[in-house]
Amino acid sequence: MLTYNDQKFTTQTIPKTTNPVWNAIFDVTITPGPQSEFLEAVCWDRDRFRKDYLGEFNQTISDLFPEGPMRLDDPNNEVRMSQLPR
Repeated sequence: MLTYNDQKFTTQTIPKTTNPVWNAIFDVTITPGPQSEFLEAVCWDRDRFRKDYLGEFNQTISDLFPEGPMRLDDPNNEVRMSQLPR
């Protein structure tokens, strides 16, 4: 699950694997103001009868956009996030 302020996005469940790959794309609206400075990603393992918490990470908006705001009319504006295995 990816969360930014009141926006929440979830991926599909990848069944029967210990090494899932999601390749999910989300359109997150980021606005200047007193909102959160973090995108939060949380990972859960869903079994037949319950969900188990696996971990999470936060990414600051300023780290994703070090050059500042991007133009909305530029089709090349895309930010990719990935959490590499440890």
